[in-house]
Amino acid sequence: MKRTLILLLATLFAVTSFAQVKKAPAPYRQGWDSHWADPRPLYGNVESVVYTEYKLKDYFGEIVKGDLNDKAVFKFKRGDVIDEKAEYDSDGSQKWKNLYKYDSVGNEIEWARYDSDGSLDWKDIYKYDSAGNKIEEARYNSDGSLDYKDIYKYDSKGNVVEKISYKTDIMIPQYIREYKITYRE
Repeated sequence: MKRTLILLLATLFAVTSFAQVKKAPAPYRQGWDSHWADPRPLYGNVESVVYTEYKLKDYFGEIVKGDLNDKAVFKFKRGDVIDEKAEYDSDGSQKWKNLYKYDSVGNEIEWARYDSDGSLDWKDIYKYDSAGNKIEEARYNSDGSLDYKDIYKYDSKGNVVEKISYKTDIMIPQYIREYKITYRE
C-alpha cells in the first residue's frame, strides 16, 4: 500500500512537472489582427513593433538573408490600439502610412492611408451603434468623393446578419450579404 502510494505520487509529480505551461491569453489589441496578414499575440505594454522580411538566397549552398523584401512599423497608443502603421520599400523609403483614430470607448472610427509624399490616398470612416457594433463603413477618395459604403445589421446577440454594399456617390446597392445564424438551445 505504502509502495503504491509512493509510486502514484511519483507519477503524479512527473506528469505535472513535465506538463506544458500555458500562457495567459494575450490582451486584445485594436487593429493588430485586422491590419496585418499574419497576426501574433502580443504580451506586455507594447509601444511599437517593427516587422522586417528579407528575401532568402543561396550563397554557395547555404541559405542566407538577402535583400529587404518588406518592412512595416506599428505604433501603439496606450499599448492596446494601433495608432500608426508605415510600410517601407526595399531601399528603406516609405511606401505609405496608415493613421488610425478611435472614439472614447476604443472603437476604430477612422483609418486614413497616406502616400509616400504625405498626401491622402483614401480614408475609411466607421460608425457604431450604442452596443459597439459597426453599423457603417465608408471609404472616401482623396478628393472627398465616396468610393463605397457598407451598412451592417445585427441580431439581438450582436452577430452580423446582413451587409449591404454600395458603390460610388449614387449609392446604388452593389450586393447584399445575408448571414443565417443558428443557435443551440
